[in-house]
Amino acid sequence: MKKLMLAAFLCLLSINSYSAKRVIQLVNHQYEGVKQWLPGTIIVNQGDDVEIHLINKKGIHGFRIKAFNIEETVTSKKVKKVTFKASKKGIHKIDCQMHGAHVGGQLIIQ
Repeated sequence: MKKLMLAAFLCLLSINSYSAKRVIQLVNHQYEGVKQWLPGTIIVNQGDDVEIHLINKKGIHGFRIKAFNIEETVTSKKVKKVTFKASKKGIHKIDCQMHGAHVGGQLIIQ
């Protein structure tokens, strides 16, 4: 009986600690002088392994998520991969460390 209870407990523990790998593609876009990464909102679950592919069509653009110490510069016609563990629940700001006036986005970890 003890072995059965232990097995059931371990199964429940593994279900609760499940994490997924999320691969998300963001494209830098400019419209009427406004630059932003699209989509502007990323939603993942706490514990997910996140891989973001940053695709830049023109110029040099920054990408930053301060909550995860991510700060990248993406050059023209290049793809930059960013990976991190979604460990902090909440809404985290995404912005450009190079140009404060650019439209930012948000990372939602639920």
